[in-house]
Amino acid sequence: MAAPASNPHDSLFRALLDDPGRAAVVVREFLPPAIASLITPEPPRLIDGSFIDETLADSQSDRLFEVTLTSGGTAFVYVLMEHKSSLDARTPLQLLSYMVRIWDRFAGSRRDRLRALPPILPIVVYHGRRRWTVADTLLDCVDTGGNSAIADYVRALRYEVHDLGRREDDRLSASPEVAAVWLALKYVSHSNAPPEAIIRVMARLSDGTLLAQQIVRYILDRQQWIDADHWKQFAAEAKPGMEDSMVSLAAQEWLKQGKAEGMAEGMTKGMAEGRAEGLRSARRDDLLDILEARFGLVDQSFRERINAMSADELRPLLRRAATASSIADVLDGVSSH
Repeated sequence: MAAPASNPHDSLFRALLDDPGRAAVVVREFLPPAIASLITPEPPRLIDGSFIDETLADSQSDRLFEVTLTSGGTAFVYVLMEHKSSLDARTPLQLLSYMVRIWDRFAGSRRDRLRALPPILPIVVYHGRRRWTVADTLLDCVDTGGNSAIADYVRALRYEVHDLGRREDDRLSASPEVAAVWLALKYVSHSNAPPEAIIRVMARLSDGTLLAQQIVRYILDRQQWIDADHWKQFAAEAKPGMEDSMVSLAAQEWLKQGKAEGMAEGMTKGMAEGRAEGLRSARRDDLLDILEARFGLVDQSFRERINAMSADELRPLLRRAATASSIADVLDGVSSH
């Protein structure tokens, strides 16, 4: 079994499915409801390894899970991600070969297991521009000559296809994190993604998570045109009032890449300046509130002096304002700017 080569699509795919909770969402949302209802609420169990051919490692990613059925047995859920820009009519045959490898590893040298193979429920996720038109069952690839007896004998090995490009954005997933990944693969995987799509992805990210870091890395890797100014604008629209975390993640990624150190440092400096201004504004407002509560409306000349002060200059005045006998005493000894 070959381990897929590392690429941005593969890294994002694995970041999504390596979390049991998110994997459970994907399995339940992508399997037919009648099949999903037969799976217990217990999270899917990730099975280590890949079953993809070495020659396809750059264009496919996969994850295998074991789930418990309500009947008491188990089944495998095999999720295959297609990264190819063009459709591959061999997908049903590839899936069959991967399923055989899964069953072969399960059975090993135990002959008794060959008569009790767990069912495999394949899921294919595709994010290419063209509509998926490949046969979704192996039976459609077999020329039965119109003979129903032969068709029944061959029997269908069906899989579910979820063509992200044909699904409405608000129906990609009930989970914001899962939806963020599908949106990223739907739009950001292609160059020159529309800004509004990038903003929709960013708006669904949870602060401080590894998945958020992975998605930010994916966006910056795929959209080379994004600079610090663009990113700050997107962050402000996606996370109003909480954009600092998105800016920080981008700065970290640019520094790691080592190709935009000045841009990352500029963003970091801008964040520091923004925090300093926020602190100065808060102390100024607190000081004015105290002065007006004790002495009434603050004269415009005093207000202008206060507005011109730095956060460090304002700090000692807050305590002085609580005990001074007048506004003039509060500002006594403070130079005018």
